Amino acid sequence: MDLTTQDALDWLNDGIETLKTGEINRYSAEGYTRGYELGFLYGTLRTLLATQKITREEYDKLHSTLSHTRHACMRE
Repeated sequence: MDLTTQDALDWLNDGIETLKTGEINRYSAEGYTRGYELGFLYGTLRTLLATQKITREEYDKLHSTLSHTRHACMRE
């Protein structure tokens, strides 16, 4: 199966939207699962930049959105 840059961007944006759906206790099992998901999202974003599939400006915008969403949904 061939995946395109757009597939990766769609997956990344879907992941961000999923995080926005609710508050998560980071110390619960769901919180740990979301932590792994976040790692994959950040990894995908870094890979897109490293392979020059997105510009630095696009990266900065997506990284900011992802980080803001992460801080908004993860609570103590």
